[in-house]
Amino acid sequence: MNAFEIKNGSLHAENIALTEIAQEIGTPTYVYSAAHIKHQFDALQGAMQRALPADRQPLLCYACKANSNLAILSHLRSLGSGLEIVSHGELLRGLKAGFAPEHIVSTGVGKTIIEIKALIEAGIHQINIESLEELMRIGEVSTSLEKHIKVVFR
Repeated sequence: MNAFEIKNGSLHAENIALTEIAQEIGTPTYVYSAAHIKHQFDALQGAMQRALPADRQPLLCYACKANSNLAILSHLRSLGSGLEIVSHGELLRGLKAGFAPEHIVSTGVGKTIIEIKALIEAGIHQINIESLEELMRIGEVSTSLEKHIKVVFR
């Protein structure tokens, strides 16, 4: 699968000349290939399906910090991807892109009480924790909200 290739001396993305995109939209601009993203996601998902039993398939999560473009996030969601976030802002972007909270995982250091509360209230899949102190904060917040949250030590 080669979504980007040179044809007639011009670079193309999915058979569209980048010079045409630049003329229509202007520069600088970013061009992504939905087909290439799908190909890469399918390859990873296929590898997991071949390597692990059906009842042990992982939630494959895209790291929102890599690219928080809503169109990219929505496309990945449509492929079955989960989302890994590191901030409250990324939580909001993920929800706006249509990710179900149970397909969102929170990672990152220094989560504030406000962020922890938002994660728990949203009902995300899990919080990856970095320290015993963070675990204690999560415990306090979840107790005060009378809600459970799955945590994983990273």
